Formats: sequence, structure tokens, C-alpha cells
Amino acid sequence: MKPRERGRVYTHVMRPRSISLVRIASRALAVALAASLNVAPLPAHAAGPTDRRFVSARNGITVEAPTGWTLSTHTGFPNILVLLLHPDGSRISIAVSDTPAKDAREVAEPNRRALEKQTGGAITARAGARNGVELDGQVTSRGEAIVQLYLVRALAPEGPRQAIVVSLIAPQPSLALRRADLDFVIGKLGLTAATLPSSSTAKSGASGAGGASPTSAGERGAEKERR
Repeated sequence: MKPRERGRVYTHVMRPRSISLVRIASRALAVALAASLNVAPLPAHAAGPTDRRFVSARNGITVEAPTGWTLSTHTGFPNILVLLLHPDGSRISIAVSDTPAKDAREVAEPNRRALEKQTGGAITARAGARNGVELDGQVTSRGEAIVQLYLVRALAPEGPRQAIVVSLIAPQPSLALRRADLDFVIGKLGLTAATLPSSSTAKSGASGAGGASPTSAGERGAEKERR
């Protein structure tokens, strides 16, 4: 290849395929999680017991909202399965994506750097619940705290893996109370067998949002408890 052609300089850099795929998956999650940072606080009211449960059979995930929180599946991003909203402006999101990453740290680290750029502050990483990685930081300009738990699990012994990110964004004065609610959500988070995509579906998903399986409109009706 000629080094210069029509005034342009071309460079060719080979990157390891595994790192590239991890970055693609992490970028898809980072976009979705950045969107959750910017969700405007909405009025919310305590829901009844049957309205506080979300089930995604496709992704093998069940979410239960604490008392005083409401569920919303109108997230605007296929990676974010559900939002939990509190009257004080706090929100908890559950995001998923297929990933080639071997563990939670491999997914969390690129997002930690992205969050530092977005929030303008330091984001710390530490061991989290359920063998995950937890990120903690502040959105100083808005007086909010952010806490994220990253999990990675195998969907099949020799098959794909799934990254799950549970995020809390809360006003600083409410952090202690809302942190307890986050722990409730993480403790109640149900992880069951997911519907593995066919090869054609996987290719279609990979060309979309980082290989994530979007929640279908039919699943939005699954906010009520499935028995």
C-alpha cells in the first residue's frame, strides 16, 4: 500500500479480534448506560405487589422492585431491559449484552474509563456482590452518585456469555437509602436459563447493539409476575 494517496496518510493497525469484540460489546453497554444517566426523573408512585416484578424469559432475567419504586420498560435502548424509578429522582437500570469477555472486570474496566470522561470525576472499582465488579463515582455537576454492578455469566457450558449491569443513579443526600434499595434489587435478581439465539439471529443481533438481544414488545407485558 502506498503511504500517501491523494494527500491522505493511511495507517494499518492490526488489533486482536477478542479485544475488538469486547470493546464493541462494552461500547454498546456504555451507550445504553450513558443514556440511563440522562433519564429525566419522572413522577412515580408505589405500585402493588403484582406490578413490581419484571420477567424477561428471552434474557433469563427477573427483576423485583423495592417498595416505593415503579417499573418502566420504555427505556429507549434495547440493551436496557427495565428502569426502576423513585419519587426522589433516583433510578435503577438493568442492562444486558452478549459478550466475549471472560469475566466482569473485562467488561467493567472500559466502562469505568468511559464514565470518568462523562462524569468528569474518578470512578473506583472494587469486588462486588455475586462475584461481580462494582463501580462507584459521582456526577458532580448534578449532585448525583452512581453505583454499578457488573456481572458476566455463561449462557451455556461451551456457548456465549452474557454481561449484566445493574446501575443506580441517586441524589447524593438519598444515597444511603437508595443504596439499600439497590442491594435489594441485586439480592432478588433472578438469573435463569436464557433463550439462546439461533445463528441467524445472533448475526442479526451482532450487527445491531453489540450483539444484545432486544426485549420484544410481548415481553413488555411480562412486568406482571409469571408463574
